[in-house]
Amino acid sequence: MKKLYLFCFFVLLFCTKNDSSKISNESKGAVFIEDQNFRSILLVEDHVFESTEDIFISRMGDYSVDDSNRIFITDKAWGNRALHMFGWEGKYLGKIFGEGKGPGEFLDVSNLQIHKDLIIFYDAELFRLSEFSISNMKLEKTFRFDPSIWSNIPEIRGYMPVQFHTYSDGTYLVGFEITPNPSTSGKRVTKFYHLDKSLKLNPTKILEFDSKKHIWATNEIILGETKILPMKTFSFFKKTIIDILSNNNIVVVETDRLTIKYYSRDGDSLSQVFYNFNTPSVTRQDALDEATNLTKTIAEGTDLPTNWPVINQLIVDDKDNMWVSTFSNSKDSLKWIVFDQNGEIIGDFMWPGKMTSYPFEPESKKVIKNGYFYELKEDTVNFDKKIVRYKILFK
Repeated sequence: MKKLYLFCFFVLLFCTKNDSSKISNESKGAVFIEDQNFRSILLVEDHVFESTEDIFISRMGDYSVDDSNRIFITDKAWGNRALHMFGWEGKYLGKIFGEGKGPGEFLDVSNLQIHKDLIIFYDAELFRLSEFSISNMKLEKTFRFDPSIWSNIPEIRGYMPVQFHTYSDGTYLVGFEITPNPSTSGKRVTKFYHLDKSLKLNPTKILEFDSKKHIWATNEIILGETKILPMKTFSFFKKTIIDILSNNNIVVVETDRLTIKYYSRDGDSLSQVFYNFNTPSVTRQDALDEATNLTKTIAEGTDLPTNWPVINQLIVDDKDNMWVSTFSNSKDSLKWIVFDQNGEIIGDFMWPGKMTSYPFEPESKKVIKNGYFYELKEDTVNFDKKIVRYKILFK
């Protein structure tokens, strides 16, 4: 039986509209949107993709959806790693199976995405970007990210790739970061470069933003016979989220404010859209609630931002609408606001979720495509995972 979810929620935003000639140089290209009436959004549960007696997925991980509504789901369990393909109504269509280190094999699947007839993912264990054909489920090409390839680029010497975004022509925007360590605590940046169709790295930097902040303990802890130096990041630290529109412009949000920034493919700043949005203050107890016994001293001593981030997640759908999850008054729900490609609000709704969730983990991933909303859910009793598809209706 289909279930109907109706969410009518009025978002109160305090905005002003200014003539562009009155905007300061620091805000050049900014647009301030007036308050407007938003459409409510209905999500109708349409189908559930999960393990069956015939097809068992041990540890459901990353997933993606193609233009024909076929869904690709990873099994990330050691000894059983595979990428499974299901049809529109859940019919099993096959899998790419090849756990290993040889050609066409993999040990990890992350950054999973679909581009035309290609399944694309990054293997963080083998440092390889692979492209598989959806038509025949065969490996088309692969690229190993050997650090010697960019050793002639001083700005990313010692860095490793962590993000991959695909342009309409099949080329990539790749984000590089240095591995967190005590000397880089709170100082890391993510630097973006282009990878062409032949998978050759262009040495010209496109964009640069602050990386996710990590804090290290001041003293080592002894566990058994091992000394460790605990490290911790907190959900209230600012993050930068990037995606690419169909016109190949780059959209960026920094989660401490509801500002949508647009850049050209070459990294030139094009415009910005601002919204005023208030969030609660961050307290010491918030930090302690996220800590374990190992990281409690970090939570007790870390500098706190004044307020919680405005944004938890940004998703660009196949129509270039931007779905942004934001803070709400409920501890168990997030407020989702939907913007068109120009940054104007076209709808909003409430949906289960927490601001403490990390948006780049498969458990938090949402896919919005072909008029459907997909999310990974976990059974609170037996902890089995499933992917639920909802039909999106605007009222």
